[in-house]
Amino acid sequence: MTLEKRVRTALAGIGWDICNTVYRGNSDRYIVFQHSDTAEWHGDDAPIAARALCTVHLFAPVEFNVLATELAAKRALFAAGFTWADREDASDGDSTHIVLEFEDMVPVEPETPVTQTPAAQAPAEPAPSGQDPEEAVPDGDA
Repeated sequence: MTLEKRVRTALAGIGWDICNTVYRGNSDRYIVFQHSDTAEWHGDDAPIAARALCTVHLFAPVEFNVLATELAAKRALFAAGFTWADREDASDGDSTHIVLEFEDMVPVEPETPVTQTPAAQAPAEPAPSGQDPEEAVPDGDA
């Protein structure tokens, strides 16, 4: 299950609209989810896992007491396997805006290996102008 789907599933019980990055709906109570990640564990010179730095933004009218919803969101995210969320109040005079910050470790899918032509099978460089290709001597074989 993707990170976004896990967050959506965890917060579905709150009953508010949930979107990723930008909310374009009409509800006065909604949740916006965002995340970034950074490579965390390495093996064979490649990342194995990434630490996902997640934020859930709870938006509501100023007169709405968001504390119970905030606690329900924190508990739901924690129960879904995320770290316990830190809280920041980013409200302004027009709306309540609570930011919950939490983390998760997600696997990094290995890249498809790039097939490289072995040096022994690499195409020969063209012979210098005016020289017969059969007489061309590769570097280091003289």
